[in-house]
Amino acid sequence: IPTVCMAIFALVIPRLVRRHGIGWLTVGGLAAITIALALRWWSSSWGGVLFLTALLAGVGIAVGAGVTPSFVREWFPERVMRVSSYTTATFMAGAAIAAAVTVPLAQWWGSWPAALTVWAVPAFLATVAWAVVALRRRESADRSEFVMRLPWRSRTAWFLAAFLAVNSVAFY
Repeated sequence: IPTVCMAIFALVIPRLVRRHGIGWLTVGGLAAITIALALRWWSSSWGGVLFLTALLAGVGIAVGAGVTPSFVREWFPERVMRVSSYTTATFMAGAAIAAAVTVPLAQWWGSWPAALTVWAVPAFLATVAWAVVALRRRESADRSEFVMRLPWRSRTAWFLAAFLAVNSVAFY
């Protein structure tokens, strides 16, 4: 479900950024992830919770993945490659830490829902931090200068898409 969300939202993120701004769109994505993680508490009592939370988390992840490159280009124009590598490493490290810690937490607490729900706390803190950033940043209402076109004619984009497709096939 998250992978499908990423594919679908990749097409609408530029429009959403123009309408809401990078900061507030990031807050919305983080809020969706926070809600999804908090709802995991009820995952053992209703099976549909897993599908609902996968959808919410997928939307949040898609927004984050779609907004991050724009954020890096706009806020760190002189260090795009370095900051992009930092954000990617941070995402991967966070996923690795969550994967490594969740099973021991579930065993220690004797509860999978609790171990899954605990990750709502850092997600909530990140949501609050980004809300503060978005409030202080006060992006202008006129975002007409932010134009992001789909790269249908870009050879680099097609090579990157092929690489990521092969990577995804190998992963899944």
